[in-house]
Amino acid sequence: MPKKLGIFYLLFCVSLRIMNFFSQTSKHKKSSPKRAYMPWNEIDDAILLRMHKCKMAKTRMARFFERSVGAINSRIEKLTEEM
Repeated sequence: MPKKLGIFYLLFCVSLRIMNFFSQTSKHKKSSPKRAYMPWNEIDDAILLRMHKCKMAKTRMARFFERSVGAINSRIEKLTEEM
């Protein structure tokens, strides 16, 4: 978990993700998620845990992070075990 992240940096990263999320069209289907097998960072972990706490659907989280639902489930399981 991040120790001290600047709120502006966090908001900037979230806004970039949101812009990227909405810029994709549903017409373009990909065989595998764009960020599959890429390492997770502290900011993604913090956002993922917040989404999980808010009970957001896993399919929406997967689209947001450009990862599979299985990757979302695995990461949530790992992060909640560490707590």
